[in-house]
Amino acid sequence: MIAAVVLPVALLSTPLGPAEALLQDVGKLVFLREQQGWKIDRYDVESLLPDAMLSMCRVPEEQRQQAQWELDRRLKALGGPLSDAYEKAGKKIAGLERLLHMSRVRLLFLAARDRAATDCPVYIEPNHQFAGEQIHPGRWSFGTEGGGVFGVVRSADDWSFGGGGGGRFTINHVFRPRWSARIGFAGGGGALMSPSLSTEGMSVEMTLGIPIALRRQGAIWHTEVEVEPELVGVPFVTELRPALQFGLAAGFSYVRVRQALPTVGFRITLTRVAGTEDQPAALALRAGARVGFDWRIVR
Repeated sequence: MIAAVVLPVALLSTPLGPAEALLQDVGKLVFLREQQGWKIDRYDVESLLPDAMLSMCRVPEEQRQQAQWELDRRLKALGGPLSDAYEKAGKKIAGLERLLHMSRVRLLFLAARDRAATDCPVYIEPNHQFAGEQIHPGRWSFGTEGGGVFGVVRSADDWSFGGGGGGRFTINHVFRPRWSARIGFAGGGGALMSPSLSTEGMSVEMTLGIPIALRRQGAIWHTEVEVEPELVGVPFVTELRPALQFGLAAGFSYVRVRQALPTVGFRITLTRVAGTEDQPAALALRAGARVGFDWRIVR
């Protein structure tokens, strides 16, 4: 149901051209370095150049020029150049954070563009369909995610709480520059305890499911909606009950490591578990952190 509502919006989203994808790639590199602590422009730019060049070398020259024009326009709209804005602000950097960030993006962009004329490898060719090297894993990718969860389960006559963990493996397809669809296999398990905290009230359950997700990928952050048909129980020990899970997630990605794009995020799910003759229907609310990798299969 969630996917049916969001999908039409995804299909109407504006395609991300090579110039904008290049700017988002370079901006992401600068942003992540700023979180670690930007020190001296020259040395920080030099350290970021190899990753920036992987994007710059894949963008045709006319698109590089378009990206530079757009970058200059944004700098001017923010009151740049930075030196003039700094003087006008009484030599105080407070309030100029966005301009400072964009100025660093420009420094890295110009350095990478200058080096591209001579340093791009022959096997990295410009591509008019370039959609970003750092901002999504690739047109086709293999994803793996996992993490711990804490949750509360409520049935008609009782409730319990507990924790556990789980993970999923997915095949992912970027069908629009900012959107990807994911489908795969998920599994997990955990222990539940009654409010009395007695050992008699402790139980173990496992889940097996088929996650179907829609993710919106930004330069740094991503958000996701998910629906997952499941079976809940312990195989060969207890009866497996059908369930339907809805999930929301948000997170961010780091700099690409070879073919993998690392991600970290937070996920919250609501699961409806069907009842049986021996067990009542239940509603489970769970939340937890997740880490993962998206391994690029096709660029």
